[in-house]
Amino acid sequence: VLPAQPTVLEKISLHPTEREGSVFQGFQGFLDAAGKGKAFINLPGIPGLKGFRIYVSFLTLDARAPFGVQSIAAARSFLIQ
Repeated sequence: VLPAQPTVLEKISLHPTEREGSVFQGFQGFLDAAGKGKAFINLPGIPGLKGFRIYVSFLTLDARAPFGVQSIAAARSFLIQ
């Protein structure tokens, strides 16, 4: 068994401090009348995040859809510079 070593991003995502706040903002909620929503990644100024790649995606839920999932978006990636 190998011990898992969380990355800096995992640490601040799972255990945000009051100073840093939540890293992932708006990642759950409802779509507006046009079917759009907004989500933000609030990255603190931590040098260890430079060069780190983040992958994000989303899904929409609908009780009438098969298994309750209406759609799943393709993943997008972002490089922190």
